[in-house]
Amino acid sequence: MSARLAAILALLAAPLGPTEALAGDPTPASESPVSSTSNRTRVHGLLRRAGDRAPLAGVALFAYPAPAGARPGELHDPEPPAAEPPWVRRIETDDAGAFALDELPAGGLLALEVVTPGHLRTRWIVDPAKIPARGLRLYLRPEASSPYRTTVVERRQKPTIAGPAPVERQLSREEIRTLPGSQGDPLRALQSLPGVARSPFGAGLLVLRGASPRQSLVYVGDHPVPIAFHLSGLASVLPPGAIDTMTFAPSNFAPAFGNASGGMVAITPRAGRRDAYHGEGYLDLGGVGGQAEGPVGKGTFLVAARRAHLDLPLRVVGLVNPWSVSIVPTYYDYQAFYDRPLGRGRSLHVGFIGAGDRLAFKESPKSERDPLSSRKSLFEPRISFHRVDLAYRAKLGDTAVLLTPALRVDTNRVVVETNPDFEPAPRRSLVSTLRAQLDHALTETLTLTLGADAELGRQTGEVRDEPESSFGQVVNGAAGTSNTTSMDHVYLGLYGEAVLRRRGLMLAAGTRFSALTAEGTNGFAVDPRLRVRQELGERWILSGGVGLYAQPWVGVTGVSGGALSNNYFYGTRLVLPDQIVNNYDPTLERYEGNIRMAQALHATAGAALHLAEGVEIEAHGFFRELYDPYRPQRGTDNPSERAFGGEFIVRKRLTRRLYGWVAYTLLWAQQAYRTSDGGTIYDTGLFDQQHNLVAVLSARLPRDWQVGGRFRLSSGLPYTPVVGAVGGSPAGYLPPDEFEPIFGFPLSARFPLFQQLDLRVDKRWIRKRTIVTAYLDVLNVLNHQNTEAYVYNIDYSRPVQRIGLPILPLLGVRVEI
Repeated sequence: MSARLAAILALLAAPLGPTEALAGDPTPASESPVSSTSNRTRVHGLLRRAGDRAPLAGVALFAYPAPAGARPGELHDPEPPAAEPPWVRRIETDDAGAFALDELPAGGLLALEVVTPGHLRTRWIVDPAKIPARGLRLYLRPEASSPYRTTVVERRQKPTIAGPAPVERQLSREEIRTLPGSQGDPLRALQSLPGVARSPFGAGLLVLRGASPRQSLVYVGDHPVPIAFHLSGLASVLPPGAIDTMTFAPSNFAPAFGNASGGMVAITPRAGRRDAYHGEGYLDLGGVGGQAEGPVGKGTFLVAARRAHLDLPLRVVGLVNPWSVSIVPTYYDYQAFYDRPLGRGRSLHVGFIGAGDRLAFKESPKSERDPLSSRKSLFEPRISFHRVDLAYRAKLGDTAVLLTPALRVDTNRVVVETNPDFEPAPRRSLVSTLRAQLDHALTETLTLTLGADAELGRQTGEVRDEPESSFGQVVNGAAGTSNTTSMDHVYLGLYGEAVLRRRGLMLAAGTRFSALTAEGTNGFAVDPRLRVRQELGERWILSGGVGLYAQPWVGVTGVSGGALSNNYFYGTRLVLPDQIVNNYDPTLERYEGNIRMAQALHATAGAALHLAEGVEIEAHGFFRELYDPYRPQRGTDNPSERAFGGEFIVRKRLTRRLYGWVAYTLLWAQQAYRTSDGGTIYDTGLFDQQHNLVAVLSARLPRDWQVGGRFRLSSGLPYTPVVGAVGGSPAGYLPPDEFEPIFGFPLSARFPLFQQLDLRVDKRWIRKRTIVTAYLDVLNVLNHQNTEAYVYNIDYSRPVQRIGLPILPLLGVRVEI
């Protein structure tokens, strides 16, 4: 390359106006000659990123006479011109990626060249006489190590309801899509972070710092959703393409969030892109889905939908080997968002989201020719929800306002085809929610937030009263009474918080007031909360928080307690982890007496160290105890459950080539048991998982390959063991050849140590207007035999089969336009 041309390319970093003429150009931009002269020409067009067609703004483009012998076309990483060009012009693209070069010398071919970080150096040879009236469309290819969509084209301005928490972690869309073992799902990706326990069978249970999934909430927009995962656990109810940001706080979140005594996940839906119409579709072994977005009038839209089709290949497998298939999942979900700026700092958002599930546990086949479709369901939950919400936001000087109502319809039932008499009545809910919030900057360092949220609903479902043993376990085979009833509830929350930011200090102090009325009974709670974060220089951050978090235990949060026991699987001799047993019961339980709030105390403290190259080290300790008025220690001041431990993570943030982390969680989760003398003891809790180690690494390779792996090592989950059995004639109510198990002390046994290695490979092909990605995500690539359930012999004297997930490959393709 000549010294002169090298100097020209070096001008990329130099400031300049929209058009700049360089030495040797016979027509400096300041002269503005007449454009109609025959020896002058004009070149204009749009510069976009290849694949997703995003406009490239502020990119310098060079024009000069094409080298001798050049032909029209596109060259990547071209050789420099052999001879110094007689003139060179340079221009920067505007915000829409448009450029226009006027008064260029006419005659011959032109070379247009772009050199910009993160993209391949590209030269286009064009014939000015053949440029269409609409102008050129140039597509600049990213480097193989350059990530896509790391910035949001359009983000709604809004007052946040999350606020800074002592522990608050985010994952980018790139990390969510490519995280090994997560199948590109946002909430499954969260299960690889510290503070989140491993779920049995990879199920969709979001266990945050030892809290039940029912004690944590997932917000989509400004309102919670009743379910975060589909029942199969294979996917959450929102795909990654519809997400702008996802914030995860395992405890000590802001007072704006209520009705949760565990943790919180806040998902902000993504506004559609306005630069052009875009679409996306995918097909893999788990399901099929699609997404479309673009401008509409003065606003934008984004619509998405997907449907799982695992039931189809499972039916085929069931024809070959009927004994190999016993669970058949089916689900769907959809999303539709419309966003429009109203001017003067105001905006409007309209959202529709919904999901539906069926998870059928089939009876054993009677013969080799017994197809899956003819086998009855032992237990088949069917759930769905549909929600519409509006959000009006306004920025008025130092004040931000949010007003958002929502309406949701839920349905929930269990089908028991083998015993219809045991089938509970469906539960239906109509729930309306409303949030109003005001954020005002009192000074440059002090911000005040005031808000209110309300929920009004009617639920119709089944109320069950079942006999219990001395340890709270349902007695198998003993029939309880049931009645169908309805329950109306009104929930109101008022909150306020002051946030001080000064010299690296963030101090947030606030309070939340919660009230509930249902069927003439009332509950009330006051939750003061304090959070602090102190930056020490550019590397160290100290953080901590303490506060109370109340949750109504009946009506508002849906199910309380778990009435599903192993007698649902009577005849299969299957003993599952108690996490599964206590989290797939869709019926309502009703407690006698006044409704009160279950209130949890959260405390956390820790430090973070930020090193060079995007490396972070964090360590936090936490403590949580829950006071539930309906648990075995009723009438005492002792907490019904508690959890404590620590989290540690070393993380390499997403860069052009790789990301990863090593996370370790030490957790003790305990629950209260009533002793024979009326006292209370604490022993292993339902979500106790003392050790959980996760290592993740994903790297981008040349030619648009990406390879990653995830290794997990964790303690086995607790379960209630079988200590004996009664059967036949001695039992009185059982046939002679059937037995019923006798369960021991709850959660007094534990499954073996769990270990699993997952592998993911992505290959991307980038074209001018399309990106095609093929991916292979393999769970348990070493096919390690982890035990997550036992199948006992006929008299329950010993387990004869250990059940765990085998190697599970997920192969798919995604097309983006």
